[in-house]
Amino acid sequence: MENPNKEQCSEKVYPHEAWGSLYPHRCPRIAVVQRNDDWYCKVHDPEYIKAKDAKQTAEWEVKGKKQRTEFTAYQQCIKINPNNPLAVAGAIGDMHEILKKARQHFGHIIMTYEESQLVSIIDEVLAKIKGGN
Repeated sequence: MENPNKEQCSEKVYPHEAWGSLYPHRCPRIAVVQRNDDWYCKVHDPEYIKAKDAKQTAEWEVKGKKQRTEFTAYQQCIKINPNNPLAVAGAIGDMHEILKKARQHFGHIIMTYEESQLVSIIDEVLAKIKGGN
């Protein structure tokens, strides 16, 4: 619905000045939307504020989950090598490859050439975890 009388926004706002913050006044913007018999500008529209808060909450939840995941991963790296957890993080991809190869070759009693190569890769990764080159 249009604002035929160019009503002022109904929201009470507080000035940023120290003394002015004691005395609220109506928002000086022209209202653009009516909610429950009150007119609001775009900034103070309760539906806009609710949607904005929901969006911000969702973004915070995603960011918080990412931070918790990173912290958990870092804590696990510290458990493996407290002196150089970043070396562990750098070797994670290599460890994944080793696990995939070991899974393919698991169960062989006689060591094949590929398995001996796998042992060499394991040694390299363990050196990386300990902080070697």
